[in-house]
Amino acid sequence: MKLRIGSLLAGGVAMSIIVAPASATTFCVPSFHAACPDNGSNVEQTSLQTAMLTSGDDMVADTIAIAAGTVTDIDSYTLDSGDNDDLEIVGAGPAATTITSTQSGNQFVINLNGAREVTMRDLTIRIPASMPDNQGGALQAEKDLFENVDIESRNVRSDGGNSMIGGSTFRDGRVYGSMGGSIDVGFATNGAESGELLIERTSIESPSWGVVAQDGNIAVRVKRSRIIDPLAYGVRITNGGFAVVDNSIIEADTGYPVIAESNDAGTVIVTVRHTTIVGPPPDQNDPAIKAIVHNVVGNGPVNLVVTDTIIAGYDNPLWCEAPTAANIGNANLTVRYSYFFHSASVIGDCTLSNPNTIDAFDPQVGPPQFAGAGDYHLPASSPAIDNGDPATVTLPTEDFDGAPRPVDGDGDGSSRRDMGAFEYQLPVVNPPVVDPPPGGDPPSGDPPPADPLPDPNRADIQPPMISKLKAKRGFSARGGGIVKLRLSEASNVSLAFRPTAKRRSAHGLLKLSFAGASGKNKLRLKPRRLDPGRHRLKVIAVDAAGNRSTPARTRLVVSR
Repeated sequence: MKLRIGSLLAGGVAMSIIVAPASATTFCVPSFHAACPDNGSNVEQTSLQTAMLTSGDDMVADTIAIAAGTVTDIDSYTLDSGDNDDLEIVGAGPAATTITSTQSGNQFVINLNGAREVTMRDLTIRIPASMPDNQGGALQAEKDLFENVDIESRNVRSDGGNSMIGGSTFRDGRVYGSMGGSIDVGFATNGAESGELLIERTSIESPSWGVVAQDGNIAVRVKRSRIIDPLAYGVRITNGGFAVVDNSIIEADTGYPVIAESNDAGTVIVTVRHTTIVGPPPDQNDPAIKAIVHNVVGNGPVNLVVTDTIIAGYDNPLWCEAPTAANIGNANLTVRYSYFFHSASVIGDCTLSNPNTIDAFDPQVGPPQFAGAGDYHLPASSPAIDNGDPATVTLPTEDFDGAPRPVDGDGDGSSRRDMGAFEYQLPVVNPPVVDPPPGGDPPSGDPPPADPLPDPNRADIQPPMISKLKAKRGFSARGGGIVKLRLSEASNVSLAFRPTAKRRSAHGLLKLSFAGASGKNKLRLKPRRLDPGRHRLKVIAVDAAGNRSTPARTRLVVSR
């Protein structure tokens, strides 16, 4: 179709200017491939960077289709600041397509700061080991969308998406370290523009800081996500930030799962609801939830509300602190319709309340119950079932799994929310199969099978289980030692040794990994740089479907 946009008179003759509209461009990187064939309209482009800078301002959205494999550049991938067209960058899946670079500076692998609205899908962004340790990051974005995108760090303590300008949406992803790499900040806001940062159905593994909300004009929402073993903070809200943590799981080894702290004039506002917080090892005294106003004149208040939440493994789960001084805000911590040990540190100008909660000190109920090791679903006997807030009838309408919420879990005829990330679902009972009477006709209709055949297309969602973990005596700094454990299924297993002393050396955390078989596993380890002294050993298994076990822990003494 052609568009007539105007006419001119030249020499007394009417002349028309006919312009064909621009058409969308699909770039095939690094060459034509099955998902991006040579069909006469697709454009073959060997360079992802060139494709990102081409046809970016012709008022038509473009697509970059990346084949399976690894795409590498010597520098950051960037956008042209003058381009405005929407852009989609799509790969063949996080396990198949990787974008990385060989840069050695303090940079982002991908910098999407610019006017283009970018959608990235089905790929992995890899932080290279060539970056300086504790510097660089995977991603800077500006109100962009990421779906089924993983962030992998092969560098020590590099950031994931630590500069989300005006917010973005990151959904169905994984942020993790591998090959000796690790994550410092999983996600952090950049308040140059206002907006919302949504982290949904995403796993953030062993970060220093998981999610940081540090701008008053950017709302941060963490939904149906899992933050595993944060070293410092799972979710940190500061600088007048606003955050909601919903239907999520935080498993802590060290550090604070949630901390809301005031260190400027802004008001910090946080809601944690329908969340399950688990940890830490017995010798750790850090709380699960901390609200604190620092002692500086002009600092604003902290308002932290925790509702419909389970806190397990913490003898002293709450900390509320604010100075009793003029011109400094107070701390307000409300924990309601939640299940935890009723113990708290209350310091200074702090208001702490806990209405309609379940006290895990009560011998009639005991500590929070879960379905199994690493499985935080509720068993039928859990007091958390149908004991959430009865007045909350609108949000959220689904649990961590996406199952409906609320349901009538205790069978009393009324639906009421459960506490924690999971809503108990009553088991489906098939009607009984009726045998025909002797010599008679079979009953009408086809009865359902008593044991339906498994669906071969059903995704594996069952995490592996670790049992009988034991580090045998005789571990030495030079010779190593023997570790035994049992796995419920074949899995990739990681082991982390951490000294129990508060003062840790440069070799304070040592990680190893191996391919574990189903059943008994006996490992003779010869780890280098393992310091003498008392250590904690933490073991995690990940099966072929990506399901992650609950950490198993034991202690050992390493001799010289």
